[in-house]
Amino acid sequence: MTLRTLLERHGVTQHALVERLQLKRQYAHMLWTGQRRLGHRLGKRLSNEFGISLEALLRADPDIPGTAPPQRRGRPPKYQHQVPAVVGEVPKEEL
Repeated sequence: MTLRTLLERHGVTQHALVERLQLKRQYAHMLWTGQRRLGHRLGKRLSNEFGISLEALLRADPDIPGTAPPQRRGRPPKYQHQVPAVVGEVPKEEL
């Protein structure tokens, strides 16, 4: 079960995370969507504030099934391979 599913079952919304735990909106979104893992300290705060078992919160799977990992940003790496020889060209050692 994902963290989002667990929180929804207990009636916790993303907005409630922001308001009651005083999290930044972006961080709450990353927790909600599984991009960030729930730490022990925040898990304790969540448990105390919403009455959810700390064990259940820490066992929650952060990954959402069926989603691809985020793509790397920036320029793709250059390939480090040899350029193939021109067809019909004989290497110098064989001459």
